[in-house]
Amino acid sequence: MTDRTNGIFRQARLEDVETIVSLTAQSLDFSRYCDTKEKCHAFGLGFVLGHLAESAHAVVYEEDCVVLGVLLGTIEGAPLLFDPSLEREAERQYEIAFGKEGRSDIYGECCRTMKEETGLSFQGEITLLSLRPELCGKGMGKRLVQDYCRKALEYGEKPIYLYSDTDCNYGFYPHIGFAEMRRKDICFDLGPDRDGRLTCFLYVADPKKIVANG
Repeated sequence: MTDRTNGIFRQARLEDVETIVSLTAQSLDFSRYCDTKEKCHAFGLGFVLGHLAESAHAVVYEEDCVVLGVLLGTIEGAPLLFDPSLEREAERQYEIAFGKEGRSDIYGECCRTMKEETGLSFQGEITLLSLRPELCGKGMGKRLVQDYCRKALEYGEKPIYLYSDTDCNYGFYPHIGFAEMRRKDICFDLGPDRDGRLTCFLYVADPKKIVANG
């Protein structure tokens, strides 16, 4: 892929998984939901593997062979990049994190409801975007999103979307051209001494405008 500043963008590989989990843990506090390091790691691994299994776009940014940023996304009509059977390993990791009884998918149900309420048809979803703190504010996140939008436009011109929440840097998305279409408050049962409240957001954008906003 094209050289940018001091590093390169390239397609993600399976050997990047642990690094992507580490990057993701910087923006998503897995310890909020799990009470041991082993469970936190399993949650992160399940989260990343599940998204890789559905990815038609998976790009990392690296400098000196160190991955510093990642974007994963779905694209309607585009081929998957990884074996969908990764989803089975994702579920196994979730079982380690949450037990055989599984996890309550309050977050997923909230997101699905917000999407349905729009009544829109979408070209794709950005499922994961994470950067090392030292890259924040330097335009790398925007470039990763623009690369995804260019790929999505090869398959159609419908809007794209993503979910974010108050545990993440959700203010970044309006800054690069996304519009907030829905928000919902949810609450996880995390025990008497832990705050389970969270506000979830649905952001939507025209990929042509994101690309043009260079």
